[in-house]
Amino acid sequence: MEKAFQVRLNNYQVAGQTVRANDRDPLITGAAASLVRSVAGLNTSEFQHPMMVRSTSLPTGAPAAAAAHAKTFAAQAAPTLPPDFFTTKCFDGVKTETSGQPGTFPFATFKGNHYFETPTSAGCGYTPQEIYTAYHLNGLYTAGHDGTGQTIAIIDWCGSLTIQQDANAFSTFFGLPPITSSNFTITHFPAASTCAGPNLEINLDVE
Repeated sequence: MEKAFQVRLNNYQVAGQTVRANDRDPLITGAAASLVRSVAGLNTSEFQHPMMVRSTSLPTGAPAAAAAHAKTFAAQAAPTLPPDFFTTKCFDGVKTETSGQPGTFPFATFKGNHYFETPTSAGCGYTPQEIYTAYHLNGLYTAGHDGTGQTIAIIDWCGSLTIQQDANAFSTFFGLPPITSSNFTITHFPAASTCAGPNLEINLDVE
């Protein structure tokens, strides 16, 4: 390994642990050099976040109103989607695709589940009810773990003039609580700005 990548692999003491790492950036020469974008895995160190500590006093329940709403919503059936709405079938079968041109490098063939996409469709997504099921949230909500008291910050590059009414139309359709001045605020930095038109990404983020 040292000869192939022109490095020395040494053991280092880091935060009370012994890790193996290369003493300089890997270097590849010869015909393979133009085909390799990066080299990884020469070291055994792992990223650690010292501030990520699990609380020893987890909440035992949510306020009655929040818990009641969670139970009600969890029991709701998903509404019938209009024909011009997004589809919830996000994969349309196993397909084979190729990357690159035959006879040149790099060239590869990939086979697997194909993500749904068409130029005329509204796209693919999942309803709140499907998210509840996929992530087993119903049990958590019933037990009172519904995020009460938590704050979610979304950073986007420009503002949407209609974000609140758009998000509330989504909430009304799927039986979610509305966003109001008591639970939703927009902070402009360094100054107020808006996108040139309706911004689907911002709407998706908030919804």
